[in-house]
Amino acid sequence: MDETTNNELPLPPGVPSPKQQQWGVFISIIVIVLMIIIGAFYAWGQRIAQNATPSVDTMPVETATTTAQWLIH
Repeated sequence: MDETTNNELPLPPGVPSPKQQQWGVFISIIVIVLMIIIGAFYAWGQRIAQNATPSVDTMPVETATTTAQWLIH
């Protein structure tokens, strides 16, 4: 008896079996989801870093008079 069972035709060389194709699809989906998650964390971190670092225009300017007023009170 040859290698064909259940009316399956032999696959040409280099063509993965249906079971191997299923694993390939599963692994591809996992890789894509992980890339999206990593990209989301990266973008979120960039946004937090941008919002946490005050720009020069928004930083309060401390002068000698404001320091003296703080010391008096």
